[in-house]
Amino acid sequence: MGALKTPAELAADHTAVGRVCELASAYWMSLGKVAEKEAKRDDLVDGKAYPFEGKLLLSIDGESLVQKLSGKLTVGHASTKNASVTPKLPEVLALILLSIAPKKRAELLNAIAVNCESAGCLYPSPPAALVAEATEFLARLRTTKQETVRGPVKAEYSLK
Repeated sequence: MGALKTPAELAADHTAVGRVCELASAYWMSLGKVAEKEAKRDDLVDGKAYPFEGKLLLSIDGESLVQKLSGKLTVGHASTKNASVTPKLPEVLALILLSIAPKKRAELLNAIAVNCESAGCLYPSPPAALVAEATEFLARLRTTKQETVRGPVKAEYSLK
């Protein structure tokens, strides 16, 4: 393992600038991937700030890197947002099919499947007026529901 160096010390060696960028990127990506798996938003308290200070040491590809950093992790408060909800297409289709007698329904579904298979599942566009009517119908089925969303987590930091 090489001598312990800060990213700034590695950058001072102008012949190694490209290598420094590569190692620094690998360094931060490694930490980011670990953080993605290990950090759990639900473990943080809404509205709380977590000041931090530390020294990170990582050996990458035989080079040892050390990075001092300090900062503050801030957790936002939960909020409520409105979300538009449209019924699932199979449910809407099932409701429409309920109004058709079982025998006619089976004939209709079979005819659509046969037409699809014979045309390679390519259909001519339906009349624009019918598409507009269907669009208006689906818009009437759309509802709004309120959802609680977690506050964002932000980090302000400086590297030393």
